[in-house]
Amino acid sequence: MKKAYIIFGTILFLTACGTIRITTDQIDGSSFLGYETYDFYEIDFIHYDSLPYNEENINYLKTEIRRQMLKKGFAIAENPDLLINIGVFVEKQVQTRETDPRIDMNYIGQRNYHWEREDRVVGIYEEGAISLDFVDAENNQLKWQATAVGMLTNDEEKMKKRISKAIEKIFGKMPLY
Repeated sequence: MKKAYIIFGTILFLTACGTIRITTDQIDGSSFLGYETYDFYEIDFIHYDSLPYNEENINYLKTEIRRQMLKKGFAIAENPDLLINIGVFVEKQVQTRETDPRIDMNYIGQRNYHWEREDRVVGIYEEGAISLDFVDAENNQLKWQATAVGMLTNDEEKMKKRISKAIEKIFGKMPLY
């Protein structure tokens, strides 16, 4: 079986706050017409920062993909037409705000000292991305790629809802015809 890689910087948890951004790329302009079966690439896990992956979350992600593939008319098979590669990426993000006397107009008084405009850190968070590659199994050619990006959290219930929503949004953009 072909192998795929999932890279983790932390456990995958997409939050319920914030939006999920979806990007897609239809490689050759064709559709999934004529494809009926699928399976997943075998997954090898790579760990960064010595943090373990959460197998339960990956299994939930695959369950949601299976559910959406069934809705689209695809069946899972040992010798499939399509292979799905799952990628998970995590990156720390820094949220800043700019300090500027023209913006902070509530100041009253006199500044007889050096003061300059600067970016102040107001939050640090992790952003995660789920990437799905749909590959023609016969010729090993990428057909379609979709990515969902959102903020991360440790709340299990929010995570499951967010994964479901992200996968549903991805499959809403899948070019069947």
